[in-house]
Amino acid sequence: MTRIFFNRAVLIAFAFAIFVVPYNSVHAQSDEVKSARDKVTESADKLTKLKAEAVAPLDELSVKKTALKGVLDLSLAEAKNLYDQVSMFEEHESELVILQQELLDNLQSFTAHLVAEKTRFEGVTDIDGIKLFAQTLNNWRTNVYNPEVTKAIEFRLVMRTQEVLKTTDERFIRLSQLVKRTKSIQGKTGEGETLLNQAARNIKDARIAYGEARQALIGYVPVVESNAIGLIVPSISKGEIAKPIALPEKRRISDLVGDAFMSLKGAYDSFLKLARLIVAAQ
Repeated sequence: MTRIFFNRAVLIAFAFAIFVVPYNSVHAQSDEVKSARDKVTESADKLTKLKAEAVAPLDELSVKKTALKGVLDLSLAEAKNLYDQVSMFEEHESELVILQQELLDNLQSFTAHLVAEKTRFEGVTDIDGIKLFAQTLNNWRTNVYNPEVTKAIEFRLVMRTQEVLKTTDERFIRLSQLVKRTKSIQGKTGEGETLLNQAARNIKDARIAYGEARQALIGYVPVVESNAIGLIVPSISKGEIAKPIALPEKRRISDLVGDAFMSLKGAYDSFLKLARLIVAAQ
């Protein structure tokens, strides 16, 4: 029988490499974003306390200004972080190349806008000015910033899922080869083959969910049409935000990616059981 050397440390490292690292990196945030988010939460708590107490006007101004500065800092950190994450992927499908560049352009524009707004905010010195600035910022975030940030996050999720699927396929091939070479786990029970088949089904389900998420992402890209002189032009006017294809509430891109990772988790469970079988066969 061919000897394949596995030990407990290798098994643990294998499990960590195929699941923990890829999954957590999908949801990675920079330290700057985490810090800014914590400050916003702290400011929100202070504002809640402020409403329940009678405070001096200067104290109210200070608390509200700190809270708004926190929102500006968080928005700026998010935009920079997402720009870095969206730019790291190399996509070759034309529709998603277009979407990626659109997202990068918008995030870069948001960064410049927020830097300018932070400078303007320094000149706000009274409660009325704070309220007006807050309303303007909220409207901008709701109507301009948030929709594009959502698309950027979804782009990152789909692209990262694609990478994790590729890694999973490589792990599956390696384990398949190990199972074939370790004859003692192919005994009459066929447990190794059963686990491989289960993993294959899980990976197939994950790829289906990923495919649906990818198609939904492509739905953000403007449809192009030929005009009278044969030029290809976008079907929406410049500056108009492309809308995603209609999906039922429970089939949003984030939900589809979640489905893919749940299926992949099932595959990784089979991988771990296979690895244990291989260890036991030594």
